Amino acid sequence: MHDIHHQFAQAFNNKSIEPFMYQLSKKLSEGSICINLDTFNLSDEEKESETAPWDIAALKTQKHLVATDTDTFAPIVLYNNKLYFHRYFRYESIVVDKILSLINNSTAQLAGRMERLKDIMSLISSFRETTSPDNQKTDWQLVATLQTVLQDFSIITGGPGTGKTNTLAKVLCLLYTLDSEIKIALAAPTGKAAMRMAEALKNTHVSLPENIKSKIEALQPKTLHNLLGYIPHSIYFQYNERNHLPYHCIVIDEASMIDIPLFAKLLQALRPDGKLILLGDKNQLSSVEAGSLLHDLCGTISHTNQFSEDRIAFINHFITHEPHKIQSPSMHPQNIVIGNFITELQYSRRFKEDSMIGQLSRAILDGNMEALQSFIIADVPVLCNGSQKDDTKNEDVACIDTSIDDHILEVFCEGYKKFIEEKDIEKAIIYFNTTRVLVAVRDGKQGLYAINKKIERILRLDTRDLFYDNRPVLVTKNRYDLGIWNGDVGIIRNKRAYFYTNAGLKDFSPAYFTELETVFAMTIHKSQGSEFDNVLVVLPDLLDSKILTKELLYTGVTRAKKQLVIQSKKDRLEQTIQHTVERISGISERLTIANCE
Repeated sequence: MHDIHHQFAQAFNNKSIEPFMYQLSKKLSEGSICINLDTFNLSDEEKESETAPWDIAALKTQKHLVATDTDTFAPIVLYNNKLYFHRYFRYESIVVDKILSLINNSTAQLAGRMERLKDIMSLISSFRETTSPDNQKTDWQLVATLQTVLQDFSIITGGPGTGKTNTLAKVLCLLYTLDSEIKIALAAPTGKAAMRMAEALKNTHVSLPENIKSKIEALQPKTLHNLLGYIPHSIYFQYNERNHLPYHCIVIDEASMIDIPLFAKLLQALRPDGKLILLGDKNQLSSVEAGSLLHDLCGTISHTNQFSEDRIAFINHFITHEPHKIQSPSMHPQNIVIGNFITELQYSRRFKEDSMIGQLSRAILDGNMEALQSFIIADVPVLCNGSQKDDTKNEDVACIDTSIDDHILEVFCEGYKKFIEEKDIEKAIIYFNTTRVLVAVRDGKQGLYAINKKIERILRLDTRDLFYDNRPVLVTKNRYDLGIWNGDVGIIRNKRAYFYTNAGLKDFSPAYFTELETVFAMTIHKSQGSEFDNVLVVLPDLLDSKILTKELLYTGVTRAKKQLVIQSKKDRLEQTIQHTVERISGISERLTIANCE
């Protein structure tokens, strides 16, 4: 059997190191950046695939291949009983060292920044209009705003509709007020996410002074690759540790999608006195590439929103309404270093307390099958096509206990007919982007390719021509020269590919794009950063699949704004919410150790 990891391990021609190289290569391909030798267990299947015993003592004797201290160079690094490829250990070290440097700089600047915030207290008080929905809970948006302005490194995390963009608008307002000449850059991992960041800021509900509003609207979010200066066919960027980015503050949205190598390169390119702000949902899927950055950073502390006593007192000074003050106890001393730098927004305005989608997403994160049970039905409701059965159990959410049922897809596809019938291309694109089928895998009967083919047949589209009329397409590679990005969605009409962007409607010959996918259905990974009114999530019949995790399902579910249907056998659904993404790194441990020093 062809096994690339086995071939890689055998290339070392060293029986002592071969099994470790096999597992390290395999785990890296699955998203981990190291192996934890304290907890790693070989399954029987994995043991059978090895040609040498798993001998840690023998591994440590291979001094020419394995470095056991940070001063020695070797292809493999053994540090804190974790095994890394040298390159990934270096990436992790850059991340840890730079974050600690930003934290230390924040500490040195803290007193002066506190005084400057007191000078603009009247402006800060005006932000209270977007406080928590019931007016009786902590105003985490204002807390996060103040925390972020005070610090050179900040994480603002929260689920859909919790106000990350509104909070960012407040942060930018204060930064421009405190320094009218500050240079700020906005970026996201994908072009689609960058475009949505711009749209969200433009549509923010925060009341801003006109001069500040114009500055914020002038900011043009970029992809991270574009921000760093992408060099074609290279792993390097124009901006790096020797040529820093010309910005005082960099804001990254959808931070859960950033992989460790890219984040390390961003940190290297950040100027020494720079400021970095990360926004994202820590419960969403991690990056496609190695690492689970946001999850690891937030996992450094046991509980979010537990700050030092002096920080709580300072922030509460700006909150006059008693119920909006921070009510939680001060943090455990072990969390003081990193805890002040992470704020979680907790009240969703998209999913209210009685929202079915909100309740379902919470049940998924909690692994609560009992709560999930109330959404499971055996029959097919009317699916996201604008009409409802009188006896439908849940108005906007249903989990259908079935594996393959083409009737579900047929009913759901009624929602696609509106864009096909619409003659105005701009409107047609908007209509198309209200509805989406989301899948977990590409292959198989419930995979991306098979479902897209089924939908084409259901809608009776003439697919004899590759660029047939009303073919919806997903761009899978950035086209910097065209201003079209990985994740952009358009439609084909009259042999032209139309995309609706921040710059308006654009059209090109589809031949310009060598990598386009039909996108009636898309993978949940690709859907990150997007929202749709109506969503059908299809889970495949895969036994013991590492792909099916609660993070994957949560990400798919929270793409829906109005109506949601999950098509999955009950046992597969239960298995999915009990399975979490397992990606190993040393980031949390190394930052925790730094907390204690």
